[in-house]
Amino acid sequence: KDADRAKKEITVIANVTPDRFQVSIKDEGEGFDWRSLPELHPESLLQYSGRGIFLTRIYFDKVEYNDRGNQVTLTKIKSTPPGPDT
Repeated sequence: KDADRAKKEITVIANVTPDRFQVSIKDEGEGFDWRSLPELHPESLLQYSGRGIFLTRIYFDKVEYNDRGNQVTLTKIKSTPPGPDT
């Protein structure tokens, strides 16, 4: 089974604009039912499964999966730091 995984490819597309950073990651895997994800809590970081999903929810403003569950699009809205007068 690991040999089959080694043949599969991952596609990563990044898009950076002045107001957002967006990255889309798609693999050739079977996907998963992302609708059944439980609410994740900080203790999820200590578990092997679900750690990546938990971290993406912390660092990105929007996490969208395709229907199959083998592609995720992550969006981070850029914020403008306060100017020197504030």
